[in-house]
Amino acid sequence: MNNNYSGLSVSIEIGAHGVKVLAAEFDVDRNKLQFISMHEALYPTDKFDVVMRGEIHDSETVETALKNALDYLTAHDCDLSEAHYYFVVTGNTTHVSMKRFPHSFQETRRIEQLDLDHVKEELSHLQANPGTEIIYNSPRVWYIGESEKRIILGQNCRSFVQENLLVYADSQVTNNIYEMIAAITAHNPSFLTYSPIATATAVLDESARRKGSLVINIGDEVTEFCLFHNGICNYAETIIVGVKHIANDLSVGLGIEYNLAKEILIKFGNALVTAGSSEVQVEIDGQHFRKDKIQVIINLRLKELIAKVKTMLEGEKLLQKIGHAVYLTGGGAQITEIEFLVREVFQNTPVQQAKLELNSHQVEIIGEALNANTFSTVAGLAIMGHTGGDQDEDTPLQMLINGFKKVIDRFKQFFKGEK
Repeated sequence: MNNNYSGLSVSIEIGAHGVKVLAAEFDVDRNKLQFISMHEALYPTDKFDVVMRGEIHDSETVETALKNALDYLTAHDCDLSEAHYYFVVTGNTTHVSMKRFPHSFQETRRIEQLDLDHVKEELSHLQANPGTEIIYNSPRVWYIGESEKRIILGQNCRSFVQENLLVYADSQVTNNIYEMIAAITAHNPSFLTYSPIATATAVLDESARRKGSLVINIGDEVTEFCLFHNGICNYAETIIVGVKHIANDLSVGLGIEYNLAKEILIKFGNALVTAGSSEVQVEIDGQHFRKDKIQVIINLRLKELIAKVKTMLEGEKLLQKIGHAVYLTGGGAQITEIEFLVREVFQNTPVQQAKLELNSHQVEIIGEALNANTFSTVAGLAIMGHTGGDQDEDTPLQMLINGFKKVIDRFKQFFKGEK
């Protein structure tokens, strides 16, 4: 693990229900990132729409929750005086851009330094739109042949494609979060990234990242997804649909108050329309509802949501890269039988509930347990912060650079008379 930030770090996620924090510290002797303490400070029940579509609409309530969450860490033996702070950005102010530059040769030849220079020149021209801030930037180079693979300086090939995944967000939104954290902690945040990439980092092991895995995080206000393939993030996006919208559909469809609809979703929600459900009624608060009507409403909204994820990946020509599995996390992933619905949409691709891959990331939890559905994003954020960002330390572009450096080092040793 490439530890960029020593000492204690605090990862922060500002969500629709509350603020989640996780304290982590890197143990150099054991080469382990230790999760020391974590907490979620919920917003008051009488506060609505504190965070909408991933954006803060009630900063005072968020500030209070953040202070309460940090006080919890302090009370649990975390010295925050010199801590590093990380945070994630999400919502409809984020934008994803995928740039691809193909390079073909008349005949098979070796990749040279001029090719590397050309790659760096093209990638250097990629910029975020005016008024935005880059929160994730991942360049990579692929060899195109019988199969997609990494390319290394000196390797023979006919063609290769350089890709750049760029995520940027509204500068005002990121500045507001940045300034809030700085004002409360008296420290400028050291690291920020895009929320779905952090979530996927936490729940995918090396094999899943390499073979091709899609992580779908169904939250209260938004649904995020991230596709890893060949060890790195290939795409990530936010859809402004979540559990709240499913509950609202139930509220309208059943003609009841939203809070009662949310309770029905939690107690009786099912992603599929089950056999015999038309003959069954469920009771809650003295009211009776047909089970099949509840299931139809939930099924239609979830199927539309998951189908939209699939359509967006098809539009980027990335659907075929899901060679391993689809992983589900977040509160919406707890809806009964949702795995079967997702498997149906993705045509029998293996689907499973996500769990934290601690061993794969050299991570251990000290003390309290950690729920993957609740803390996967801040867990992945802590991992990314301590590794300097991208989980794959040997990205294709970096491999090109490292390969060139090795060639130079060999020449230097040769002229010095060293073996």
